[in-house]
Amino acid sequence: MHHQARQSLYETIQSMVTTLPENPRLHDDRQLIWRRREDGAWDGKYETQAMLDFAWDRDIGWTTLAEPFQQALLNHHADHVGLVGTLITGSFQMSATELLRMVANELWRRHHSFRVNERAIGDICSEVEAFFDSQAVQLNHRTPRQF
Repeated sequence: MHHQARQSLYETIQSMVTTLPENPRLHDDRQLIWRRREDGAWDGKYETQAMLDFAWDRDIGWTTLAEPFQQALLNHHADHVGLVGTLITGSFQMSATELLRMVANELWRRHHSFRVNERAIGDICSEVEAFFDSQAVQLNHRTPRQF
C-alpha cells in the first residue's frame, strides 16, 4: 500500500473513532457460520452476534468522513475501487466509505468500543495494507438464514 494511502487511512480512522457514538445501537442477528473441522469437513451452526445498527445510518456522514481516504485510493490504488467480488459471493461496490464501515465493525467486534488506542488503529491499518499488497485474498463467506 502506498505510504500516503496508509497515512490517509490512519488519519481517517482516527477521525472516525472520535465521530462514532460511544454507545452505538446494537441488534442481535442470527447468522449461519461455517467452520472447517479438524477432520477437514465443514460444519455450519447458527450463532447470534451483536451487530451495529449505526453502520447503515446516513446520519454518520460516512462519505464525507471517508473522502480523504477515497482520494488517496483513487490516486494510488484505483484498481481497488469499484466492483469487487466473485461469481459465488457476488460483487459489491468497493470504496473508502465501505472499507471504513468494515473497519468500524471490526474495531467494535474486537474492542466493543470505538475509544481505541493508536496501536489498535495501527493494527487494523496493517491488516488493510496487507490486503492491498497481497496477491491472494482469504474470504469468510456468510450466508443469510433461510426462513
